[in-house]
This record gives sequence, C-alpha cells and structure tokens, in this order.
Amino acid sequence: DFEVADGFEVNLFASSEDFPELINPLQINFDARGRLWVACFESYPVPLPGKLSKDKILIFEDTDGDGKADRKTVFADNLKLPDGFVFYKDGIIVSVSRKLLWLRDTNGDDVVDMQEELLRGIDDTDTHHGGYLARTPQGHVIFCEGVFHRGQFETPFGPVRSKDATALYFDPVTRSLSI
Repeated sequence: DFEVADGFEVNLFASSEDFPELINPLQINFDARGRLWVACFESYPVPLPGKLSKDKILIFEDTDGDGKADRKTVFADNLKLPDGFVFYKDGIIVSVSRKLLWLRDTNGDDVVDMQEELLRGIDDTDTHHGGYLARTPQGHVIFCEGVFHRGQFETPFGPVRSKDATALYFDPVTRSLSI
C-alpha cells in the first residue's frame, strides 16, 4: 500500500508485459527530460560461461503525456553484468564486469556510438555484491564492492586495493580513485 500525498498519484510507467525486454531491472534513473533509464540484467544471477550476455540499458519515454511509457530505445546492449550507471556528459558511466565504461551518444540518437574504458579491476566474483553507482555533488562516481570482494586497480596515481564491502570514489576527470 502507498500513502500518497494530496495532489500526487502513483502509476505504472513501464512493465515487462508492454516491453518484454524489461527483464531483471537492477537500477533505474530519470534523466533531465523525464525519461526512465533502466539497467536490465537478463543474465542475472549468473551469466553462462561462453555465452554473450543480452544485458542492456533501456530508455523509456512517455511521448503522449499520459503518464505511461510508449517508446523504448535500446541505448546499449550485449553488456555483461551492468549493475549500475550514472549520467555523465553525453552518455552514462556504467559498471560492467570488472570495469567502469563511459558509453557515449555523440550524435544524439539515444544509442551508444562510442565507448571508453575508465577503470578496470572491480571484483565481480559474485553478481549479488557490486556496482550500484551514484554521483557526489562534486561529480565523483561512487561504486561499491560487496562482502568478500577484492578490487585491484591501477590508476595514474598508483595502485588502489579494496577489500570487503568497500565504497570507492572515482573522479572521471582526473581518473583518481580513493576509498
């Protein structure tokens, strides 16, 4: 049950009945245009060895103003373990198997057309314990490693090692990493 304040309402914006690709949503975020971005983790909880993951980032949009998504765009697909993302410049920074990637949309068509690896070394031993990105007010990316994880990062400023349920702060501009 929801307790909804006066003047507000709750509605279903997007469902897997209307959009079958909306499988195992792991993280959602609304952009400045009111569109819902979703990290879909079809391979959860364990990707099959030797098989390309069908994990993806989807964008849902309400084009007719009725409060329900009627357009879906696949921003990025064939990802492996996309367990979190944040908006960054002309795209998103996403945590995918052992690394942070900057997925860019340089031509404005809402589909990734450039990719840059920003950081590598995240422990993905257990898909239940990682990622879940957020941004600080200063623009740093916060990401987490779960219990029993061991991160091994090489940065321009030297190595950084993490152990057991660590929150890490990454500056995408300078590429510095701190615990």
